[in-house]
Amino acid sequence: MTNDVDRHVGRLHRKIFRSGGIAAAAVLLVIAGIWIGFAGGRSAPTAGITTCGSQLCFEGEPWPLAVGTVYNGLDEPDKAVAAVKALNLDVVRITDFLDTAGAVATAPYDAKAWRSVDRLIASAGRAGLHVELDFSTYRNLLKQSGVNPYGVDWLPFLRFVASRINTETGTQYADDPTIALISFAGEVDGIHGGDNSYGLTTAQLTGFYRTVENFWHEAAPGQLLTAGGLSQLSWNSGIDWRAIFSLPHNDIDSLHAYTSDDVAITVPAVAEFSQSKGKPWIIEEFGFPAELPDRERADKFAKMFETARNHGAAGIGLWNVGDQTTDTYDVGPQFPLAFQAVRTNAPSSRVSSVSAKVRKRRCGRPNHQWPTVARSNP
Repeated sequence: MTNDVDRHVGRLHRKIFRSGGIAAAAVLLVIAGIWIGFAGGRSAPTAGITTCGSQLCFEGEPWPLAVGTVYNGLDEPDKAVAAVKALNLDVVRITDFLDTAGAVATAPYDAKAWRSVDRLIASAGRAGLHVELDFSTYRNLLKQSGVNPYGVDWLPFLRFVASRINTETGTQYADDPTIALISFAGEVDGIHGGDNSYGLTTAQLTGFYRTVENFWHEAAPGQLLTAGGLSQLSWNSGIDWRAIFSLPHNDIDSLHAYTSDDVAITVPAVAEFSQSKGKPWIIEEFGFPAELPDRERADKFAKMFETARNHGAAGIGLWNVGDQTTDTYDVGPQFPLAFQAVRTNAPSSRVSSVSAKVRKRRCGRPNHQWPTVARSNP
């Protein structure tokens, strides 16, 4: 077996940046791709975004979903949303919003934390963007408390979130058309690896995803679901990703790609599997450290877009949208070549918000597609 540290350098390197209040980076572009025909995907009647064969659609037309993660964007929501939009992205991924060092009984329900989430969702809606709400922060809180996070009953927490009324908009989360995608818990520790010190089993992990997805499907049928961006799929980690991706309410198959094995092994395997099922798959997250020269980093971004496109991805995402310049994965104008590489390779046009539906019907729709050739900066 390959050494755990060598196998997951990219994941561990980013965790250093995420901890201690240091901002990390990667823009999350998710879901734009190759049309393979309708295959009876589950409808999302509220948000207007549906699965349609191996891609996503908005009101029946192909819709590339481009997601930007805004780690450390909760304090200035309008600024964070503007940064996502400046990169030609159309979905704000909200994650790491709970105090993972807090008490399990109170931290998941902290009023201040959730008001920050409310404001970010509201800001995204006003800007004509959608939201991906990522619950991996709750998993991280549970794990840090010393328990098996996949053995805990998540339903009280999920009921709290689904029934929450946004203090900015007055809209219940389960009914909010701005929330297009729910992600539960990505980057699972390898079951056969050294990080699994809490007794996680293959069957337990698959059962966990079945339970949480079944609940949210019933609570909020208008929102698409993904288990989360899985990693450690290029070796015998014990994660039965085929079973997880085959669950009845796992609408989008999602992975994270940071290592060479992720790109060379996991991407083709997931692409083949998902397309054989007529489902969309995405690279939910990838990124490169800003310590690289801007020119090199821009070329790497362009190459990853090309890899996703060549394998028929429904989308791709980077970690993270932000303005840090050191010890970061951030993408923004402070790195002009990387910034332009993302803008150039993102979908060439975007559906505006759900609130713009009437205007779109009256005035016509843009042609939603990726650039036909991955490009870096001139």
